[in-house]
Amino acid sequence: MNVGKQLGPTFVYEVIAAGLGGLPFGWTSNGDMDGEQNLTPNQQATLAEVIAAHDPTKEPPTPTLEQKLASIGVTVDELKRALTMGG
Repeated sequence: MNVGKQLGPTFVYEVIAAGLGGLPFGWTSNGDMDGEQNLTPNQQATLAEVIAAHDPTKEPPTPTLEQKLASIGVTVDELKRALTMGG
């Protein structure tokens, strides 16, 4: 199924925020959906709301230094200690 609109880089965050993350469906940036039949009627309705509200031109927020470090399992304090000890 094609939803009739582009799905931009924030769509994944919107899907997760709506409680649909990890469910068995997927999409492409050109609006093709796959697996939506695997969702319950309530989940399909929620997905339709997310799609309707989605702005494909919106850019995702830039992650902070703390978020980037956390993604690799390092805290800012650990980085500071490593830098002051010379590595």
